Amino acid sequence: MIKKRKTRKSRYKTGIHQSSKMGKGIKYRSGYELKAYEYLDKDDSVSMYFAEPFKIPYNYSKRTIKNYIPDLLIVYLDGKIKLVEIKPQYKTGTKTNKAKFASAEQYCAKNNLIFEVWTENTLKELIRE
Repeated sequence: MIKKRKTRKSRYKTGIHQSSKMGKGIKYRSGYELKAYEYLDKDDSVSMYFAEPFKIPYNYSKRTIKNYIPDLLIVYLDGKIKLVEIKPQYKTGTKTNKAKFASAEQYCAKNNLIFEVWTENTLKELIRE
């Protein structure tokens, strides 16, 4: 007897963005990520970008270390490199996200990268430019 796995429908917009800049499909897990990918494909100052590029350990609790995977690594033509997390504004202040962002900032400081959190407001501003 074959059991079918139940799949939950995500309440977030998901799919594959066909990136003209990267020449491949890039998975997105939210409408905000899709907007960011579309913006980056059109931004002439961006050389390349990578979705979910690597893991960064963070302290989830006093006794538990978990891994945080940032949403984007963006490489600009001028050599600047940004690590970006895309989150709705209302989720940026949670204890878990604050811990993730603190670890990302430390990682970026050690590796000469810029860390930014992009919210829906950030994306609106970027798209207007």
